[in-house]
Parts: sequence; C-alpha cells; structure tokens
Amino acid sequence: MVKKKADPDCLAANSYDCLVWCLIEKGAVTESLYIVKDTLINKSFILSEVTSQELVEEGGFTE
Repeated sequence: MVKKKADPDCLAANSYDCLVWCLIEKGAVTESLYIVKDTLINKSFILSEVTSQELVEEGGFTE
C-alpha cells in the first residue's frame, strides 16, 4: 500500500489523517536457482536460504 494525496473533503486537524491509502499491484519476483549436489567438485557456490509462499486460494491468504 502507498499513501497518496490527501482527501479534499477531510476535516481532520492533522493533514496526515487525510492521506488516502492505495493498493498497488506488483508482479511476482522470480529467480532461477541451481542446486549444487557435490561441494567437493564445485568450489564456486554461495550458500543461501530459500523461503517460498504458496497461494492457497484466489483472493485469500498465503501459506
């Protein structure tokens, strides 16, 4: 979500209370990974932790 310009009809004393939140849709980020099975043969690798999320149902939560 991103804050956009203030609502012109807002009567709040604090101008930050009048900001409008907007949802912005972003595309998925993908990355290709190669799995090194034998680290004795291949010495040029970087160890990293990978987490992923799976869409349970459309418009729902991720798990």
